[in-house]
Amino acid sequence: MLNAPRRWMAWMLCAGLFGTAIPNETFAASPIALEVNGQVVRADVPPSLKNGRVMVPLRWVAEALQADVQWDGDKRAVLIDTSAKRVTGKEGRDIGLWVEGRKLAPDVPPIVQKGRTLVSVRVIAEALGAEVQWDAKERKVVVTRPEATLGPITNVIWVEPAGNWGYARAPEYATRLELERKQGEAMDRLLAAIESAEPAPATALAGDKSLLMVDVEEWVDGRGTRHDWGRFRLTVSGTQALLESVDGPETAPMHLRSADGEILRALEAMQALLPAPFPERVAKRTPLADATLSASSSLALQPVATGLPSGWHGELAVDPIGGGYAVALTTQSPGPYGESSVWTTKDGADWRRMELPESMSPGAFGFASDGTRFISDNRSGNIYRSQGASRDWELVWEYPLPEANDKYPPIRYLPDPQNPERIYATFFHDTRMPMSEGLFRSEDGGKTWSWGGVNGDKRMKFDWPEQTWVDPGTPGRIFADADVAIMLSEETYNHAYVRPEVLISEDGGRQWSAIEGIGRFFGAGADASGSVLLAGRSEGGASYLLTARADALQWTERKLPFRTEGFAFDPTEPSTIAAIGYRGDPAEPHPLRELFLSFDGGSTWSSAGEAGGAIERVDAASRRIILRSVYELQVFQY
Repeated sequence: MLNAPRRWMAWMLCAGLFGTAIPNETFAASPIALEVNGQVVRADVPPSLKNGRVMVPLRWVAEALQADVQWDGDKRAVLIDTSAKRVTGKEGRDIGLWVEGRKLAPDVPPIVQKGRTLVSVRVIAEALGAEVQWDAKERKVVVTRPEATLGPITNVIWVEPAGNWGYARAPEYATRLELERKQGEAMDRLLAAIESAEPAPATALAGDKSLLMVDVEEWVDGRGTRHDWGRFRLTVSGTQALLESVDGPETAPMHLRSADGEILRALEAMQALLPAPFPERVAKRTPLADATLSASSSLALQPVATGLPSGWHGELAVDPIGGGYAVALTTQSPGPYGESSVWTTKDGADWRRMELPESMSPGAFGFASDGTRFISDNRSGNIYRSQGASRDWELVWEYPLPEANDKYPPIRYLPDPQNPERIYATFFHDTRMPMSEGLFRSEDGGKTWSWGGVNGDKRMKFDWPEQTWVDPGTPGRIFADADVAIMLSEETYNHAYVRPEVLISEDGGRQWSAIEGIGRFFGAGADASGSVLLAGRSEGGASYLLTARADALQWTERKLPFRTEGFAFDPTEPSTIAAIGYRGDPAEPHPLRELFLSFDGGSTWSSAGEAGGAIERVDAASRRIILRSVYELQVFQY
């Protein structure tokens, strides 16, 4: 499969190979020859014998095995595939020997002869995953390494250029779809191009680059050890390529050269099978002064008795007219589903059960901006609509798979504050429905519903949407934090997919583009000046709060005095921001989770004490916060 000089995965190394003991008298007759991977190495300093060990020029052997060798004069250390940052302290009189961040302890210390560093051939061979044999007849040391292999490729994700498109396959799955067959062949072509590439010097890639994440079902390292799964980062520029292991055994990067550009052509063939990538816009971040945490605070969380029964609390719905809340709730009672009902409140504290027809089993409840109400029915999967306080519910959408045992109607309804006739709905999961997991939309107040795909392609859908936000300050604008997938047909779940940081539509959800550079999106609100947008990102163990106005590409950010994975704010008073996070040493096994609040847009923060769960809603007017603990809602006063 791979010729001896093409052992491009020499960097997948494991220690522990056997050494070779060579009698002293072997060296008296003639000089010792050295062969590495089938090639005779004619070093300017020949191998020699010391204390029964064959000492060879380190650089000549290491570079013949495609390893990078550096000399750190200050620390008197030879660094093989090792960053100088990982070497601490000076070595003293003896020369230190480091391989892939590990300090070796050879039984015979390295020596310097004629300006070259010589080491035991056994030590360097073991560290670089090779075997050593002595050919008595030829009087030579033979260094070889087992062949390494990749494959088959199961997932490919383009990180750059813009779009993040890719696709997946299960090697054992036989498909009848022509497109899937072609995708599989394209993955195999890419694998063959990588394997046939020659090792290249470690140089920076210049010019236009393609960056991918490549998953393989299995791989075998240079010691012959099989691994069940692996992820690799592949960067390609012209005939040059860089392959790096990710989420696997620590390895050194491998530089490759594809003389005929076969790797690049394989990527181009794969991209030809994908839809056009999302238009991408890169956000600009302007740093502000670090946020501060108040040393003393009178804030304290007080639980509010709501009267909500235990059970599965669905998505929280906000009444845009009365300002109250509603939630569909399934109690923990005998049977497969339990008893389902809708509970409403005006102030977040006093919750009351809504009177509904006995035939209904509500799974989600929602409002339009004119007060119209909607119910997703768990039993039928249908959508029902009622205007105002009417108790009459009109069937407005029938579930397209009435024969299914489990129904997956919309789980969330989102009103457009600027357009009472427009309502969005998001599904959760049903692979049989081409519109499932997508952004459902009504343009006539919820009387009829449609799903038009993504960017004109009806095969495309939102995949496992985490959240969707309507911007109350900019008409027609909506944000989505979701993957996007392409269903190849109704008979298979194998699909192409994209993972943008955040999607934005300026025309009510018809056309979408991706915004990169802000991490994750957490909310859209408005004040007297217009739109206020909220996002967050993490870097180097620190958390950053990002905010923007109507221009979704111009952001300011502040480093926070605590670590968090998410934010929430009151969309009607966006200067009030909440986060649940940690402070102190990140290495603590069980750090204290606290609720942090800011009332000035994130400049200063106060702790409200220990808190668990996730923030569902911040109500600045009533100074109440709604948290979700597992599947239930809890209300607290601060």
